[in-house]
Amino acid sequence: MSSPVYLDYNATTPVAPKAGETMLPFLRTQFGNPSSSHAWGQFAKAAVNNA
Repeated sequence: MSSPVYLDYNATTPVAPKAGETMLPFLRTQFGNPSSSHAWGQFAKAAVNNA
């Protein structure tokens, strides 16, 4: 039996491996709100600006 073909990329797409690796720290430990003035938020804001 063959694998199904995914045709709903309009709804969601897989994350590129490099992008996923780059995002992991922000999903696990560096999850500050970039709109906040605290240190975690400023770290996230700097990352957004750098991106």
